Amino acid sequence: MRALFLLPIFMLMYCTGTARADKPGPPSTYKTTSADGKFVFVMIAPESLEMELIRYNADHQKVVKAIRDVYSKTGLYKNDGSKEPLWTVDWYSDSVRVASDGVHLVKSGRWPVLEAKAKDKDRSITKNDLKQEAVSFFANGKLLREYSIGDLIDQPKMLPMSVSHYRWMKSMRIIEDDKQLEIITQDQNRILLELATAKIVQKKKVE
Repeated sequence: MRALFLLPIFMLMYCTGTARADKPGPPSTYKTTSADGKFVFVMIAPESLEMELIRYNADHQKVVKAIRDVYSKTGLYKNDGSKEPLWTVDWYSDSVRVASDGVHLVKSGRWPVLEAKAKDKDRSITKNDLKQEAVSFFANGKLLREYSIGDLIDQPKMLPMSVSHYRWMKSMRIIEDDKQLEIITQDQNRILLELATAKIVQKKKVE
């Protein structure tokens, strides 16, 4: 299931225009539920409640407060009102995907930044740009493996760029029956990775 609150970053990431300046949205508290509804992963913004609330209107303040009133730590919980996490993590991410086994989770990297300056008309995606985090795999809150964008992309020239950022991914989802993560990249690859091992089991061009 999708997170209850979609951050402004997602709107920016899928924007096709490149003429305007852009930047990620600030951290925000949210929660997302496993496909079977049995587990909920709660992401607490890395700042005080008071500091977080001043950025939002009254409606979203209610959403944030409702989450923080129940949950105090970032981690996975049984989706039954339980306040004790099954496991916790010490990082923040705008986007996570939770498997229905209560064990595995995939963390998305931040919106990748371009190394070149916006005024450079001939800028391109550099090797350093591709070193940024793409996805990281976790089991019970422990890191299994992190992939850089360069690990997954074959043709950087195909990646859309804005003034200061670029996009490498078209879509990402957990295939529950196969216990795999599916990624469709902007350079037209379909990549399947095992949740348990974080290994790539298939990579081929999208037909």
